[in-house]
Parts: sequence; structure tokens; C-alpha cells
Amino acid sequence: MYKPREGQWAWMFHRISGVAIFLFLFGHILSTSTLVWGVNGPEWHHRIDSIYRLPIFSVMHLALFAAVLYHAVNGIRVIIVDWWAHSTKAQKPLFYAEMVLVGLLLIFAVFKMVIPELKDYAEAKASVSVPVGVSATQEGGLR
Repeated sequence: MYKPREGQWAWMFHRISGVAIFLFLFGHILSTSTLVWGVNGPEWHHRIDSIYRLPIFSVMHLALFAAVLYHAVNGIRVIIVDWWAHSTKAQKPLFYAEMVLVGLLLIFAVFKMVIPELKDYAEAKASVSVPVGVSATQEGGLR
């Protein structure tokens, strides 16, 4: 039975990350275009933007960062393999070094990207809450 090796895994991850980046860019262009061509212009864009501030999108931002980071680092690995004659024999260590580098940078990104976004979301949600004993209708509704 055929067992894929590190080079094939790197190739497959490179293609998947490239498609993911393309899909993000397509969605980003669509959501940004609502600002100019949307039915309600800026109002519709602000609604979409408020959806992007949900915590799930912090995780998706990290996934996007991971895809871009892997795609870039693997591109450098491909350049090394293309230009260094003996690197074809070093596919395995190059792949694992690439994965360690991407992993370390992703850990750093969690602390710099995701955790601050989640804290901001929690603080914003806490500041919108209605005081105890006052209903949303008495307050004039939540905005």
C-alpha cells in the first residue's frame, strides 16, 4: 500500500492553504464591496463587520494566518529544494523544521492575535449589558 511521505504532505498542505487563502480573499472582496455597491451601503457593511467581530472569527483569523504562514514558509522550502542540489535528500528534516517553525509562530500568534481579540469581545459585551433590575424595553432596547 502506498504511504505518502513528507514531500507529498507538504505539497498537499500547500495546495489546501492556497485554496483557503483564495476563498478568504474572495469573501473579503465580496464583503468589502458591500461598502460601495451594497443595498444600504455603509450600514450593510457595518452589519457584516459586526459579524466578523464574533469570537469564532478570531479562530478563523488564526486559521487564515496559519494558512498564509504555512504557504509562505513552504514556498521558501520549495525554493531551497529547487536551488540546493542535495536538498532532495533532506526533504524529511526540511519538512519537520518547517512544521516546527510554523507551530512556534502560531503559538506566538495565539497570544498576540486571538487572546486580545477575545478579551476585547468580552469587555465590549460587558459594557453593553443592561443594569440589574432594568429590562431592555425600559432601557430603550439594546443597540
